[in-house]
Amino acid sequence: MARRKKKTSDETSGVKRLRGKEMDSYLKLHPIVLYRYKANRPGFIFLLVLALFAVVVGLIVWKGVGLNSIFHVLSVGVLMTVALSLTGLVAYWTYYTRIHYVASSDQHLLLGRGTDVVAIDWEALDLNVLDFNATDDEQFQGLLTLYLDEERFRLRLFNGFIVLHNLPTLMLSLLTHVQDEEEQDNDELERNDGSPNHVEDDQVEDDQVEDDDTPAT
Repeated sequence: MARRKKKTSDETSGVKRLRGKEMDSYLKLHPIVLYRYKANRPGFIFLLVLALFAVVVGLIVWKGVGLNSIFHVLSVGVLMTVALSLTGLVAYWTYYTRIHYVASSDQHLLLGRGTDVVAIDWEALDLNVLDFNATDDEQFQGLLTLYLDEERFRLRLFNGFIVLHNLPTLMLSLLTHVQDEEEQDNDELERNDGSPNHVEDDQVEDDQVEDDDTPAT
């Protein structure tokens, strides 16, 4: 498994938080590629039709039969609850697509919620940070978890209600940066591990030359 680079205390795990004007200043210095969430419109329409159907049936029971028994009261209550739940579900994920987004720049992976943005340095991402061995629940929800020291960030890729637009491009960019960092780390480790051996070999060669030059007695 690849080794994680040691980070100094001022790097704060390669994460910085940008808000409001800080993000405006950042955009002037670093062009970004923006990835927005796309709603599952056919699915939303289906849920709203179900909610409308529940309301209509509830009104029919209420107006036609009346609330003369506990059974009728519970039936209308359940139908209205189902209608409100489905409508709330559609409203929540529609709102989610409007305020959440993901972006990438030459230096950072950006996870945004409204005017608050978490900027994760590409150099902080390696195979130890990316949790590809997610739980079944996380895989079903389309979550990619990033572990940076004691902090955890969840990148939502998709679920039954939304999907990150242009997801293959984002994953390609993410994996390319991770691979580049891994190759740099491996090259650095090879150089560090190889240096003492080269010194030792050079010393052995020098000793052999000295032995050859020593006159025989």
